[in-house]
Amino acid sequence: DRDKPVEVRLPLTDLFVAFSRETVGKKRYVQDLLREHAAELRTWLSKSGVIYICGSTPMGEGVFKALADILDGGEAMLQTLREQGRIIQELWGDAGSSKVV
Repeated sequence: DRDKPVEVRLPLTDLFVAFSRETVGKKRYVQDLLREHAAELRTWLSKSGVIYICGSTPMGEGVFKALADILDGGEAMLQTLREQGRIIQELWGDAGSSKVV
């Protein structure tokens, strides 16, 4: 529900942002940041961490693919995290073939 505020669990210990439309410098993609911080990500999730994903549906698909590759248990672990409310997503745009939204 777009009008419902997202509950943020504090403390927010880390925030990584990526801007793939940068015109100056190297483009950064969320998937690349996830892979760069894979070990940290697994540690945070083992300690009840929560992942917030906000962006276009195609970006979200790439993020979920990267997470499935990174996490032990792959797609099944992603489903478990969703059911536990530990993956919060706000995705928009073309959802034509999306399985993740």
